[in-house]
Amino acid sequence: MRAYAAPHRQDVWGPRRARIIAVGLALVFVVIVGRSAYVAFNGPDRIAVPVAAVEAVRRADIVDRRGELLATTVEGTSLAVDPSAIWDSRDVVAGIRTVLPDLREDALTAMMADRKRQFAWVKRGLEDEHITALKELGVEGLMFVREPQRRYPGGSLAGHYLGYTSIDGDGLEGIERVYDGRLKQGGEPLQLTLDASVQFVVEEELTRAFADFDMKGAVGIVLDAHSGAVRAIASWPEIDPRRRGEEGDDARTNRALNARMELGSIYKPLTVAAAMEAGVLQPTDVFDVSTPVKIGAVTVRDPHPLARVSGKAATAEDILAESSNIGAALIAQRMGADRQKAFLGKVGLLAGHGGEGPQWASPLTPQNWDQTAMATVAYGHGISVSPLAFAMTYTPFANGGEYVSPTFIEPVDAAKTKRCLLYTSPSPRD
Repeated sequence: MRAYAAPHRQDVWGPRRARIIAVGLALVFVVIVGRSAYVAFNGPDRIAVPVAAVEAVRRADIVDRRGELLATTVEGTSLAVDPSAIWDSRDVVAGIRTVLPDLREDALTAMMADRKRQFAWVKRGLEDEHITALKELGVEGLMFVREPQRRYPGGSLAGHYLGYTSIDGDGLEGIERVYDGRLKQGGEPLQLTLDASVQFVVEEELTRAFADFDMKGAVGIVLDAHSGAVRAIASWPEIDPRRRGEEGDDARTNRALNARMELGSIYKPLTVAAAMEAGVLQPTDVFDVSTPVKIGAVTVRDPHPLARVSGKAATAEDILAESSNIGAALIAQRMGADRQKAFLGKVGLLAGHGGEGPQWASPLTPQNWDQTAMATVAYGHGISVSPLAFAMTYTPFANGGEYVSPTFIEPVDAAKTKRCLLYTSPSPRD
């Protein structure tokens, strides 16, 4: 029997496969060469695709009373990425982090992995050196977006008071938040009653005090006693608006407005003024401050003897000069709790600020305004208020007895400033 070999079949697909593979490799080669040539001739600037900024009203500037610039809006650059245009996400992530090492690698990697996205923010508000370095990377998919960004030329000057905006230009804190609607309309600058020169001096003094004393916080306020215009208002530790609240909660607190403090002996002039207003105290009246006195449930003592007082006789002037707790409590006792409370309400210490401009914290007052509360409040204990609210109570001492409410915006309209006259119509002496 003869054996027959199977008929030979010609492989017609072999050459075709070879040609297909060759064409595919050629295409890949062309793309690679084309991309290299594109980079060589056009530079890295053309790899980062620009994105047109959305037209918006430019947020108005903020200036001080003399026109010095405190906050402004400039055109800045932010970094975005098009994940769908990225060839090698690891290369892109590594490149970005060489320029912006604070960005998290895992977050960037997850962002690049979403190939369905064509736009994602990477970093808002780039510095010029970052822009140059990122463009020089020559990696694909990066986009440099021109957009408005808020700037504060004075750095940390009046940081708490000015506040700051979000990256999208919405007011978050301070004047930026209070007048957000006005600022978003653009137009003429918002002119504050603040005086940048005075503000600088106040902040410098607070910084010097920190070096000299062991203090956790401080406040400095300068007012025009006749108009109520706020010329300086500083809280320490300072903050930098450019950091947008990155400081801890303690530093972010504007102590001048939002802290409630038990301010102590600086209440004593108010106690004397209230008693004179009520007609129960004359400058020549004397008080025995030689021994502690029990009023209500509290025994009031002086931490030191009154050096200026001879014997037991102390006038209101002596009580203020030597800061006598006993004397203040005795004056308050002569006036009574009801009239004491009414006077403090009249000078704005029993409620928050309800007018225009920045608001301040509502006070913490005695739950029962009895004899005990009356005695301790007379020398500044048992009641906590914001420093600005208390500072306003001293304006009558400097302008002839007229209480004025604070004003924050120029021009100051004296006709609209809330006023009440003190010491003008004392009631008959009890």
